Amino acid sequence: MTILNHRLTHIVLVSLFATPISAQRTYIVDAANGPGTDFTALQAACDAANHGDTLLVRPGIYTDTIVRKGIAIVGQPGVRIYGFNSPGLTITSMPAGRTCTVARVESYRFTYGGPITLVTDCAGAVHLEGLQSQPLITPGIQESGLAIRRSVQVTVNGATIECGLVGEKSTFAITDSLLIGRSTLAVDIRVPSTPGLKAMDSDLEVAGTSIRGGDSGWTLWGIELASPAVFLEGSRASIAGDSVSLRAGNEQYAAPGMTAMWVDRGVAHVAPTVNLVPSGKALPYWTSGTGRVVSVDQPSLSATSTAPGGAIATDVFGRASSVGALVIGVPAPRQIVLNGGLWIDPSSLTYDAIFALAPSRHRIGAIPIPMDAKLHGVAVAMQAIELYASTLSISAPATIVLY
Repeated sequence: MTILNHRLTHIVLVSLFATPISAQRTYIVDAANGPGTDFTALQAACDAANHGDTLLVRPGIYTDTIVRKGIAIVGQPGVRIYGFNSPGLTITSMPAGRTCTVARVESYRFTYGGPITLVTDCAGAVHLEGLQSQPLITPGIQESGLAIRRSVQVTVNGATIECGLVGEKSTFAITDSLLIGRSTLAVDIRVPSTPGLKAMDSDLEVAGTSIRGGDSGWTLWGIELASPAVFLEGSRASIAGDSVSLRAGNEQYAAPGMTAMWVDRGVAHVAPTVNLVPSGKALPYWTSGTGRVVSVDQPSLSATSTAPGGAIATDVFGRASSVGALVIGVPAPRQIVLNGGLWIDPSSLTYDAIFALAPSRHRIGAIPIPMDAKLHGVAVAMQAIELYASTLSISAPATIVLY
């Protein structure tokens, strides 16, 4: 582990110092203006920061914030960002070659319409860790909990997204999260249910994530149907994990119910361990146009973030008696390799371990992180590689942000 510690230090410092060292500064953001505070408003801190800077945000209430720079926002538990006629948190126009990381924030929206959290038009990388995105009032009438639009490298880990996630013309990965679609609401405007995950003209990888569609219900416009857990339109998706479910919304008023996954054009590669749960008597999945659903065994990786000085907890899941490897490095745009995609910069890639999977099909591990305050907000990418019967497969990325 000592050798790995040294290698990991090198990896994360490469990521941290991707911009000139003179630009690296750490600011304290505290709405209560406690000792050591540099800014009381998160937006003001984002405006003043330069690429590569880190904002350490203390608990408190902050107003809607727009991020356009490659900075790190690291929240302590209790950081809440409230939007009124806009998303609570927006990350937009990230330049190519820059990285924005956000860890442990809660994003809310007061008014109906539009997303609660928005990532849009980003040519650079965006990594979200532990995001909670939800409507402020119940019932909430939002377009989505998280919208990802026209962005090339977005990862979401350990998040809870209410009102669903919508991806459009983007490449993104979701791991160890919970996605819940919006249920039909009995209000004076038409508010139909939504899928937990909807992707249009996108390339996505999902692992260790349970997804639920919104329920049906009555409105003044009549009955609105339930939604599938996943709706894909012109997209390519990989969905894997142990004991995760794609569950359709509850369909109370129409037979035969709602399918768990609907693929309209494109293809979904789904591991046999993913549980498709339709409502009523509906089929587990439905395809239309040129849509396809393919059952493919593939490994998955779960990872839990930590602060500097702690350890990243990992759990590799694959086929019993297969040979596995855990690789780690600096996040990078997805490259097609093996039966999936490599999300790690090859020049930074190193092995944590090579192992044979036991009959339990799990391999639990821990990766120590050096005690260095400069590592707050740094993103670390990990993937599992599996060799089974002469076939190599690679997992979706588990990209964590050190808090």
